Amino acid sequence: MPVAITLSGGGARGDFEVGAVRCLYDRGIRPGIICGCSVGAINGAKLAEGEGNLDQGLQGLESLWLGLQTNTDMWLEEDWLNNIDPDIKALLIGVGEGHIDPPPPEFDRSEDWSNWGTELGKLFHLVRSIFWLTDQGADILTALGEISRAISLYNLRPIERLISNQLSEARMLDWSQGGARKLRLAVVGLESGALRYVTESGNLLERDNSTAVLEANSGVCQQIADTIEALQNSLLGVEERLQNAAPGEKPRLVAQIRETNEQIQDEQRNLQDCIARNPPIRSVQAPVGRGVLASSAIAGFFPPVILGDERYVDGGFREVIPVQAAVDLAGDPIYSISASKPDIDRAPPFAGRTMLDFVGRALADIAINEIALNDVNPPGGWGPRGVHRIFPTVDIHDLLTIDPGLIRISMAYGYMRAADVLDGRSPTDRAWQLSDEIAQLRKETWRLECYVHGQPVPTDRPASAPPPRPDLLPTVRDSKNRLRDLIDERSRMGGAMPGDAEMWRDNWERHPWQPTEILWPPVRPARCGEINSEIAFSEIQIEGKMETIDQLDPRRDIARIRQLNAEIEALEQEISNLRQEAVSLGC
Repeated sequence: MPVAITLSGGGARGDFEVGAVRCLYDRGIRPGIICGCSVGAINGAKLAEGEGNLDQGLQGLESLWLGLQTNTDMWLEEDWLNNIDPDIKALLIGVGEGHIDPPPPEFDRSEDWSNWGTELGKLFHLVRSIFWLTDQGADILTALGEISRAISLYNLRPIERLISNQLSEARMLDWSQGGARKLRLAVVGLESGALRYVTESGNLLERDNSTAVLEANSGVCQQIADTIEALQNSLLGVEERLQNAAPGEKPRLVAQIRETNEQIQDEQRNLQDCIARNPPIRSVQAPVGRGVLASSAIAGFFPPVILGDERYVDGGFREVIPVQAAVDLAGDPIYSISASKPDIDRAPPFAGRTMLDFVGRALADIAINEIALNDVNPPGGWGPRGVHRIFPTVDIHDLLTIDPGLIRISMAYGYMRAADVLDGRSPTDRAWQLSDEIAQLRKETWRLECYVHGQPVPTDRPASAPPPRPDLLPTVRDSKNRLRDLIDERSRMGGAMPGDAEMWRDNWERHPWQPTEILWPPVRPARCGEINSEIAFSEIQIEGKMETIDQLDPRRDIARIRQLNAEIEALEQEISNLRQEAVSLGC
C-alpha cells in the first residue's frame, strides 16, 4: 500500500510541517499520497512536484520558506483598510500607533491572540471591541460602512505570485505517474457548503474522492464569467495604481474601485441567475495553483477563490487534517502532520463576559479544535491501518506571523518531533520533552536578541521598537549555553537533531535585520580554559563527596553527612559563580 502524508492547516505555522517532512525523507519515507489543507495544501502541492532539481519538491519547499522575511511575503492588507481612520485600522488588525483610548478594564477581558484556537477568534475579538467605540462619531460609521462592503482583511497576492513562479503542474503530472501517486487539496464551497478536493490533475472531486463536481453550461454563462474576470483584472490594476498614486489622485481611484466592485457584484448576481437556469453538464476543472489558493483562503481574512461556478474557501472549516482522504485512497501507513498543538489553552473565567465572547470561544476555539481531533482520531478509529500523529506540544508563533528566525526554529522543532514519533517516543519521554524545551528556549533567546538590538518583536501586538538593551547580552549568552546543554542531553539520549544544530549556540537566530552586537568575543580569554578546569574539578569533588555520603550510616554519621552536604552546597555555589563569570567573558 502507498505511504500517505497528510498536512494540516495552520497558516504561518506550516513551517513545522516542512521540518517534519524533512525528517521523514531523511529516514527514507516518501509518499505516494499527499493530502493537504490550507497551508498544508501549499506544502503538499510543492512536495507533489517530486524530487530532482534544487527548486522542486522538498528542497524547493524549504527554499521557499527560508526565503520569507516578513508578513508581506505571504499576505497583504486589503486596500479598503487605507480608507478608514488609522486608529480604527490599528484596532482592527492590531498594528500601527492608534490614539483611541483603550476600552475600560471591565469591558476588555480579551486574551492574547495566541490563546485562540484559530485566527477566527481574532475576528470575534475585533467585532466585540468595536462596540465600545460607537460614540466616536463619523469615523466609526465610515469604518463600519467599509467593513460591510469588504470581502476580506487581507489578500494572498504574494502567495499567488510564489505559486505562479515556483509551482510546476507539469512536474506534478510527472510525479503522479499517470495517477499512481495522488494529491488531494481540501476546499469548501461557500454556495454548496460541501467539502471537496482538488487533485494533481486539476479535477475537483466530491468528498467521497471519486465523484466529479459538475458545473453549469459554460457556453451559456461564459460571457458573464468573462465580464467578471475582466472587471476583476481591471480592479487589480487600479488597486496597484492606488499604492503609488499622488494624494490628489487617490480619491478618484478609490471611487473607481468602489464603482468596479459594485459592477462585479451585479455581474456575479447575473451569473448566479444564469447558472440557476442551466443544469450542470460537465466536470469542473480546477488548476492546482487555484486549488492551493482556495484551500488557503481563511474566510474573513482572505478572499474566496472561484473554481468553476462556485466560490471556495479554506478546507479547514470542515476538515483541518485530511486523514480521511488518505484513508479513502488506501494509504497505509499514514503520517498525519499537524501544524498546531492538538489541545486548546484554558481560557480565563467567563463570568461577566458578553455574547460575542461566548460565540468566539465556542466556534473559533472549541468547534475547530473538535474538528481537528475528529480528523485524526474518529470515534470508530482507523482499524488496522497505521496512522502516526506528528504534532507540536507548544506553538512557536501564531497563524499570521512570518519571521525568518521563527521559521527556522519551528522547522527544527518539526524535525525533532517527527524523529520522536518515528523512534516510538511519547510525551512522557525525556527526549520528547527536550524537543519542546529546545524550541522554547530558542524562541525566548530570539526575543531577547530583538531586545538587545532595539528591534520590534514581530509576535507582539503592536510590534513597536523598544530602546536597545545591550545589558541583556550576558543573558543571551547564558541562554545559548543552556541551549548547548539541552542539545547535548538530547543527543546523549539518541534523539535526532537537524544538521545545523551545532551552529545554534554560536550564532544569532535569524532576523529580518542585521545584528550589530558581537555575540561572542572573537578570541576566547585565557581565563575561559581555567574556568572550565575549575568547574570540572569541582564537579569531581561533588561526585566524590556524594559517594562518601552513600557509604555512611544515616543514623550514626549524621554530623559527617551534614558537613559533606554543606561542602557540596558550597561547591555548587562556586560552580554557579564560575559559570556566570564564563558568560560575562563570552566563554
